[in-house]
Amino acid sequence: MEVVHRPRRHSDRDRLDGTFERAREYIIQSGWDANLQSDLSKYLCVLVSGFIEQAIRDIYREYSMQANRRVQAVMWSVLEQEILSPSAGNLIALAGRFDKQWGEELEDFLDDEQHKAAVNGIVDNRHKIAHGEYSGIALTKVEEWYGAVKEVVEFVEEQCKST
Repeated sequence: MEVVHRPRRHSDRDRLDGTFERAREYIIQSGWDANLQSDLSKYLCVLVSGFIEQAIRDIYREYSMQANRRVQAVMWSVLEQEILSPSAGNLIALAGRFDKQWGEELEDFLDDEQHKAAVNGIVDNRHKIAHGEYSGIALTKVEEWYGAVKEVVEFVEEQCKST
């Protein structure tokens, strides 16, 4: 039997999908308690932000495995610095460091407001939450953004596979 390697980002995505499902079920069962919904929304926002960071880092690390060890070390160091705040602009810049055309393609993909708003909304709200600022984020909005974020991650993954 052949063992198929499944990237970590896929199991992270599956686990996050399950967390969203459990949150929806629990909120429905609890009668849509506004405070609970707010707390779960913030928690899920932070998880989605972490998903973006880790998935993009993993995609580019896998791609960089084609290079020699020294080049990999430099690439991984750059990744660690540049992925800390995965805003749309930072993702475009990072893609452009690998390939100028990738940066342009990602910028075009993010040009529709759904994808750019999703990435930036998640990151901006994560910063607010982490710094104790008010974030009135709703579960439905986090779910909407998460769907768009998954599409962005899939786009980046396809870029790396196409070469």
